[in-house]
Amino acid sequence: LALSSGAAAVYAPYTATGYLITGPLVYGPSLFLFYGDVDTKLNCRTSTYAGTFLIVGGSTATENITLVGDSAAQGTLASISTASGFTGNVRMRNVTFKTALVGLEIGKTYGAYNIRLNGCEFRSCDKGVDMSPTDVTNGYLNTVTFRDCYWLSNSSYDVYSDPQVRTSNVTF
Repeated sequence: LALSSGAAAVYAPYTATGYLITGPLVYGPSLFLFYGDVDTKLNCRTSTYAGTFLIVGGSTATENITLVGDSAAQGTLASISTASGFTGNVRMRNVTFKTALVGLEIGKTYGAYNIRLNGCEFRSCDKGVDMSPTDVTNGYLNTVTFRDCYWLSNSSYDVYSDPQVRTSNVTF
């Protein structure tokens, strides 16, 4: 409810159990910040919902959030996209994606520009970051880590990226 309140920022404080997410949370496209404490967890029920849990539009930032699925067989933890067109100016900093079919999907429908991932981690996802096939202009992966991402078939990968995406300090 707070994400749709019209506020410029929403803070999710740390709790010992985290927050249970059973369906999609949507924000953007507008100047908006969704942030938490270093250990703020969104517990996504990927075992019962096969859709996308966090749908992020343009001109937004997400910081200090951990998205945790309970099954790697289905579900997408987050998607940077919009139903209305090209998505741009999105930053994710210190966001962790754990246990899902897809950790983060970027611009799958209309493409994306100026997408920045800084200090993010992908763990135990069949597909870590999926940025293609699409047009991703001025994308950046900086200090991004992939751990225990699966290679279950020819369609599984840590990162699938457009050549225009720049990388530095990426660890597999």
